[in-house]
Amino acid sequence: MDTVLLHETGIYVFETKNISGAISGSIEQKQWSQIVNSRASHSFYNPVLQNMGHMRALLHKLHVRLEKTPIYSFIVFSDRCTLRLAPVSGTFGRGDDCWRLLHLSELKGVLKESMMKRPSIYHSRQLETWWKELQSCVNVDESVKKSHAESIQRLHHHN
Repeated sequence: MDTVLLHETGIYVFETKNISGAISGSIEQKQWSQIVNSRASHSFYNPVLQNMGHMRALLHKLHVRLEKTPIYSFIVFSDRCTLRLAPVSGTFGRGDDCWRLLHLSELKGVLKESMMKRPSIYHSRQLETWWKELQSCVNVDESVKKSHAESIQRLHHHN
């Protein structure tokens, strides 16, 4: 996962896509498409599903259950792309816009609004406990990162 924000209103998980072109895909599709120009197009794993996997792993690491934990997914695209035929937001079986696609330029306002409309439920002690639990995942060796990236590539290109 790219970024995690532990906040008194919940856990915010960010997947960033620094790509350009026209992006399209549906929540049901495993592969989305990026059309750069008339000669260049690429497919990539559905970022909503990708971040859902990140969120499951994060909740497992923190020993908390999805039903009991407010967790929100933000898929942040470069301002250089156009989101066409892509969903904007949705839920994971609960209400409250649990995932959202947006451009980087929208992130600050959307995140601020998102946090302000939610109640504070976590104290600094809980957030610090989680932060300490996640430290072992933060500074990993480059070879581990490379191996992980390669295994993800193999997994999603064979489906």
